[in-house]
Amino acid sequence: MPVYNEAAFIKNCLDAIAKQTRLPDVVYIVDNNSTDDSIKIAEAYPFVKVIQEHTQGICAVAKKGLDVAAGNGGIILRLDADCQPTKDWVEKISANFISDNSVVATTGPGVTYDANPVVKVLFSALYMKPYFWLVSSALGRKPLFGLNFAIKADTWKRVSNHTHLSLYQNIHDDMDISYHILNEGDIKYDPTLKMPLSARPFRASFPKVVARYAAGFRSIFIHWPQQAPWVNWTK
Repeated sequence: MPVYNEAAFIKNCLDAIAKQTRLPDVVYIVDNNSTDDSIKIAEAYPFVKVIQEHTQGICAVAKKGLDVAAGNGGIILRLDADCQPTKDWVEKISANFISDNSVVATTGPGVTYDANPVVKVLFSALYMKPYFWLVSSALGRKPLFGLNFAIKADTWKRVSNHTHLSLYQNIHDDMDISYHILNEGDIKYDPTLKMPLSARPFRASFPKVVARYAAGFRSIFIHWPQQAPWVNWTK
């Protein structure tokens, strides 16, 4: 879980993790220079381990967390501090891997918990569906959604140093990871693996929205020509 000044959200997230039908072995909080009470809140939970990443940016934080977690083997799960996973989230993820050995990663969509009905519809129509449709068009398969995915530790170990997460902080970490595991095995998209999360992306300023879309296109372009969309379509 990447964390940068998430005191308003992190307690609810960790409470939801504590109620899982299948508890994770450990929850790594990757602190990215927080100045609020986020880490103080997190350290009250016995299953939490806090690690530090001083390079500011989601790519550096994501890579640090995945690298550390991969040392334990098994399956690495990824979510954000504003998520409130349903009580069977870990159990469902485990079942997706058990049911098919070819699966190296699994993911599902996000749904909002703090928005009115209109915004909930817009969140799905303008954020979730376009993300999966557009990135699927580039990848030739469903991509990982960064706030709701899991990956085999062995798979991550093989691709970690080949990703662009140490080179750029202005790309989408989940899209970059998706590109680099294309040849490792199947990414299973599970529509029932829904992650309740905050609708705060819809409350972001226009420049931040533009930056988010620019990061997405940049994530696609840096993989050209070897993994241009028309190349991936033929695989």
